[in-house]
Amino acid sequence: MKLSIDYSHLMAANIGLDEGLTEQALDAMQPLVAAAHERIEADRVDGRHVRYGFRDLPETMAPELPRLLDHAATLFAAADAHVILGIGGSYLGGRMLFEALGHRYHNELPRARRNGPRIYFEGNGVDNTSLVDLFDLLRDQRVTLHVISKSGGTLETAAAYRLFREADGDLLRVAHTVLTTEQGSPMEQLYFLLGGAPADVYHLPRNVGGRYSVLSTVGLLPAAVMGLDPADLLAGHAQMRDWCAGADLRTNPAYLYAALMYLSARAGRTISVMAVWEKALEAFGLWYDQLSAESLGKAGVVSRTPLTAVCTRELHSRGQQHQEGTRDKTFLNLTVDQPSRAPLVLGVGSGPADGLEFVAGRGLPELNEAAAQGTDAAYAMARRPGLTFRLGALDAQTIGGLVYLFELATVTEGLLMAIDPLDQPGVQAYKDLLNGIAGNPRNAADRARFEQWQAELQRFGNSWGGA
Repeated sequence: MKLSIDYSHLMAANIGLDEGLTEQALDAMQPLVAAAHERIEADRVDGRHVRYGFRDLPETMAPELPRLLDHAATLFAAADAHVILGIGGSYLGGRMLFEALGHRYHNELPRARRNGPRIYFEGNGVDNTSLVDLFDLLRDQRVTLHVISKSGGTLETAAAYRLFREADGDLLRVAHTVLTTEQGSPMEQLYFLLGGAPADVYHLPRNVGGRYSVLSTVGLLPAAVMGLDPADLLAGHAQMRDWCAGADLRTNPAYLYAALMYLSARAGRTISVMAVWEKALEAFGLWYDQLSAESLGKAGVVSRTPLTAVCTRELHSRGQQHQEGTRDKTFLNLTVDQPSRAPLVLGVGSGPADGLEFVAGRGLPELNEAAAQGTDAAYAMARRPGLTFRLGALDAQTIGGLVYLFELATVTEGLLMAIDPLDQPGVQAYKDLLNGIAGNPRNAADRARFEQWQAELQRFGNSWGGA
């Protein structure tokens, strides 16, 4: 695994004092980072973490790998369509691995050219059209399910699971179902009531939060079903953990990134744009959006709003604003040195000149690198702060390492902000009201609160509707 971080264009020496960070400010973060490091390291009983269990996943998951691989083979043999039901951290990690490490058109390939079944994601909303269309696509087919819900009480995932079971034998045939949840959860109870087998249940460690769980069964079983080797992902995690073992922010990449982002937010750059230079990394950006926003956006504390931009696609939409808009953004480039596929090279055209003869003989990776360099330079010349993560290659070990780096950096940034980076009280607010409005008797008080709020709301005709 190869990784480098270039933060030159964040620093005042290169983009000026008005927009850049000083070396003195970064050095002043060291005592705070060291204190955060002590808190993280002290979170152990008998050598294992109490709250930050994502750090122990190479050891926690190693005994499960044979079972995961056996299950993946069973699921592929049972059906050629596999549906992963989950939302938030129970879904984004698997989707990220699918897009980052798989064939771009995996589901369209014939079975003989795939290492696993066709993969679909649902249970990540209550969009009627989406699920109806998926049922239509899978009509009369055998399918397998992986239901993922840490709490086991998330309405969106539970509703999708019930609908799949109700469609079984009518619209489609559910050949095999695997469940990942916390032990004793409502979802596990429902699963057993519907005839699920204990051998098909994986219990999530209680010390691993949902959005930090991608390198647990939440992501590793989907990875195995996709034909990836989960051991490679865990190996990348373990290697990055070694690189991030020290308290010195100048040598620990997770602490360095956390300190830089903390300082940037407090300098008024409260939007962070992850510009990915491979389409395959778009879902990685979405995974990080959730990790960062749900971990750091709370208690009214100044924090960053994370956004993902796919380049060069977004340069023709958001690029204008990024270049000349409000100075409230930090740009994070995510680039890959070694292309995942053999480079396509432009030949010399035989038709009329189109003005692009200068690119003859150049490969698309070379042009992509030129675009990344040009964009980075254009922003820096305009004193727009940014940094670049350069990945040696887009492979399982690199992704596993990058996942750990950003998870540790997010926890560290939260501790620097003096908040708890593991809870999500704001998410619970919508869940309580959703359940109350939908009629859950356990949320009767939330329904009453909603109805009272509606009755007191003074609209004064503040709405518009067409004929």
